[in-house]
Amino acid sequence: MKKNSLKFLIYLGFFLSGFSALGYQFLWIRALATFLINTTYSFSLILFTFLTGLALGSFLISRLINKIKKEIIFLSLIEYAIGLFSLFSLFIIYQFPRLIKLFALNLTADFFLLLLFTFFAVACLLLPPTIFMGMTYALGIKILTKNIADLGLTAGYLQGFNTIGCLFGSLLTGFLLLPHLATIGSGALLAFFNFLFATFLIFLATKKIFLRFLSFLPFLPLIFIILFLNKPIVLPYEVRSFQKYLNILYYKELPSGTVSVVENPTGERRIFVNGTEVISTTYPGLKTVRLMGILPLLFHPQPETVLVIGYGMGVTTSILAQSPRTKYLEAVEICEGVVKGSEFFDHFNHQVYKNEKVKIIVDDGRAFLTKSKKRYDIISCDPTHPIFGSGNLYTQEFFLLAKSHLKENGIMVIYLPFFALTYNNLLAIIKTFQSVFPNAFLFRALSHGILVGFLSSEIKFDYFSALKRLTELTNFEDLSAVNISLPEEILATIFFDSLTLSNLTKNAQINTDDKPFVEFASARVAHNLRKTWIENLENLLPHIPSPYYLLNKYVEIKPYSQEIFIRLTNYLLAEKYKLKGIILKTKGEREKEEIAHYLYALKINPQDREAKMLLLLKMK
Repeated sequence: MKKNSLKFLIYLGFFLSGFSALGYQFLWIRALATFLINTTYSFSLILFTFLTGLALGSFLISRLINKIKKEIIFLSLIEYAIGLFSLFSLFIIYQFPRLIKLFALNLTADFFLLLLFTFFAVACLLLPPTIFMGMTYALGIKILTKNIADLGLTAGYLQGFNTIGCLFGSLLTGFLLLPHLATIGSGALLAFFNFLFATFLIFLATKKIFLRFLSFLPFLPLIFIILFLNKPIVLPYEVRSFQKYLNILYYKELPSGTVSVVENPTGERRIFVNGTEVISTTYPGLKTVRLMGILPLLFHPQPETVLVIGYGMGVTTSILAQSPRTKYLEAVEICEGVVKGSEFFDHFNHQVYKNEKVKIIVDDGRAFLTKSKKRYDIISCDPTHPIFGSGNLYTQEFFLLAKSHLKENGIMVIYLPFFALTYNNLLAIIKTFQSVFPNAFLFRALSHGILVGFLSSEIKFDYFSALKRLTELTNFEDLSAVNISLPEEILATIFFDSLTLSNLTKNAQINTDDKPFVEFASARVAHNLRKTWIENLENLLPHIPSPYYLLNKYVEIKPYSQEIFIRLTNYLLAEKYKLKGIILKTKGEREKEEIAHYLYALKINPQDREAKMLLLLKMK
């Protein structure tokens, strides 16, 4: 065996090993993010496990290295093991969440115990291949170092080639391999690199035909992977659990996220990015995104330029673009797969992506605002929950950035989740928003919140102006489908005004980039979605302001009509009892009392279509 040939092969092999190692890490993070709570906690767990495996591998080889006689053969076996275990782990990952989910159901009160179990789950998958990865460096040095004087030079070269491989592995896996080969195909190619290096080592180390023949056997599993290349593998737990009942309309693995569009037997459609449902065509989901569009259109004196952050399935954008008053609209979406997936929601967005006055931009919303010099009449922001990677869209700095891009009398709208937040964190987000927009209102779309910030201090809901603007919309039935097609129905969604919010949040903290406590603290209650939603709404319920106070202070009826005033009052009064009923429904208790609340809401306001709907659903 020529010394130069061996050196070249080892250096090339360490480049490929580094390439594969960081490539695997990227694929593991992406795959596990589909099933774990997608937070900094999950990322830290995966990284900790990866580095622990490398450390254990280095420790083990330090105990064995002087006992190994055939280092080249041993290194080839390790490379085979890395490829096989890594490939195996990518397949097993998609069955493993059943255990995590099952265990999570019994740990609703203990976040740290759940985190500990998740660590052990991740460790079972990642430790075997990473331990073998940790063994390679010391072996490479021993193979190439025949003179102690060359030790530093050899170690430096090996580390250099390995590091360059790591750089290219992390870069190309995300931007080239994943979009074209998906997770399984990318994993197969990375395993091929490990097998190729190992096979070359076998051919250099021995001339025995039998051993050379055996060196090709690990390549056989790669042939079977062809069967899985075009199949949706990285599906959220909710989708995989009921896959036989669901129609997967769209599936794409991209650098920005794995996007799935699914339809259930009732026709409801959902978009998932990694493991997170970002939007759905359920009644609460549609009401929220449509309300986020119509509210600023009714409150702004002349809404002409609009920015939407979080295009999603395009429903909010569609509502805003329908108004003849809107002259130009930019919609920013961080994940290009979501934009493509929105084409499966044409019935809801009316192909707004083809609208001439709409420009869709694939970018991070905050980064876009940082680069942009434009100012808008309306900024509507619909991020995912803070725990799912959008925590920087709920900080004071982001709200200040958005405010700097608003024109005079501008309006800022942002989605506010009531679930997976402690009550203190919920108040903290409101306090943070109000620290930038003192004239802020909180609206409620059945089970979701919407914060609206006004630059103007003169906030008036003009009843007849709202009536006129509603009739200007080209797809008026969109609003009617979610019971917000009348000024009364829209006004009834007011939950709190700025004064009430100020009193409510006077002791709350402000969430900042420097101290983003909401994102971290919320992850600790993320497994208690229902419980946190109930607690937050029950805490807010006693503070709901009087309808008479809201109407007298913020509603303008010119010419004045006592009949309209009474009707508006009844809509607002009924809303409180509907909410009480929904809370009981979510608790799953006291059904008779729940029905009584809906009936009382209808007694107050017989025209309340939503109360009728809730009652009808309950009776079914």
